[in-house]
Amino acid sequence: DVDLVGDVVVSGNYVSGINAQSIGGGGGNGGMNITGTVAVPKSSASPSDKKNAAISVGVGGNAGDGAISQNVSVNHFGSVTTGGADRSTGIIAQSLGGGGGTGGTNINGLIVKSKNPITFNVGGSGGDGSKSGKVEVIRGSSNTPTGKISTVGTNSHGLEASSIGGGGGTAGMTIAGTLSAGLDDNSMQTQLTVGGNGGTGSDGNEVDVENNSDISTKGLNSHGLIAQSIGGGGGNANYNLSLLLSKNNQEDGKQMINTSIAIGGQPGSAGNGDKVNVVQRGKITTEGKASHAGFAQSIGGGGGNAGTDLAFEKSFGAKSERTSLEFTLGRQGGSGGSGGDVDLNSAGNFETKGFNSYGLFAQSIGGGGGN
Repeated sequence: DVDLVGDVVVSGNYVSGINAQSIGGGGGNGGMNITGTVAVPKSSASPSDKKNAAISVGVGGNAGDGAISQNVSVNHFGSVTTGGADRSTGIIAQSLGGGGGTGGTNINGLIVKSKNPITFNVGGSGGDGSKSGKVEVIRGSSNTPTGKISTVGTNSHGLEASSIGGGGGTAGMTIAGTLSAGLDDNSMQTQLTVGGNGGTGSDGNEVDVENNSDISTKGLNSHGLIAQSIGGGGGNANYNLSLLLSKNNQEDGKQMINTSIAIGGQPGSAGNGDKVNVVQRGKITTEGKASHAGFAQSIGGGGGNAGTDLAFEKSFGAKSERTSLEFTLGRQGGSGGSGGDVDLNSAGNFETKGFNSYGLFAQSIGGGGGN
């Protein structure tokens, strides 16, 4: 919480007059997992020993979830001036939820001369994003207007209030390969890969702004007042690759069964934008290009994209009886989040002078679904 009475004057690039932020830490990334197995029986082994199954399992590390950010409140009475510096916004009030980490990559290889090799692989999942806190900015009151907010430099907004949910982390890549040589009996080669899931994006929170003063900006891309609630995007699934090669050393008439299955990970769904409420009493003037006077929005996050799944199986050797199965299952894209209500009430004039600069830009946008 920031509770301040008095004028604020700052100078220099990347220096805001008032900067109040709560930022949740991002989740850690999952560790990479690399597994390799070579199983070849000794030439002196008995026939029964040569027919043992070989199993290789690889599981990618899951990523950590992002941390929750807390509420941010600014109550200020006085003027704010940032001089001629660039990227120096008058007042910034933000709550940013932590994003989920990226899942670990899983690589698993098996080279075997055995009767029944089995390879099983699971990709690491991305971490979930965390919710952001409520953001509130109050300057003066309807009965007691306060001092002006003034900025001059490029990318220097007058007042910016944002609540942004953390995005879901991307799943790790899964790569699996089996090279087998079947022996003199019925043999079966099986490989299963399952992609990790993308993390879930979290919701933005409510944003309330009551500004009882004039605002002026002069630089390029310097909006007068920004208020926004944005849901975090869903995490993407990743590549899931399965390769199975087998050589049949059996006599004609014997049976060999090869199975390669790849199942894609589920991408994460997105978070929602929340309600945005703005009350502006006083004139807002912008002079630069792409500098809206009043800009209020609530945006749902975009759903995560499903990963690419590839399964390949190939058999070589004698013309014995073969049964081969390749199966791939792709997943649907993640759901997009909803935009929230946007209310903007103004008792003052909005004036812009630059190209592509709206007087008032208020929007609620639902996030797109993932591919």
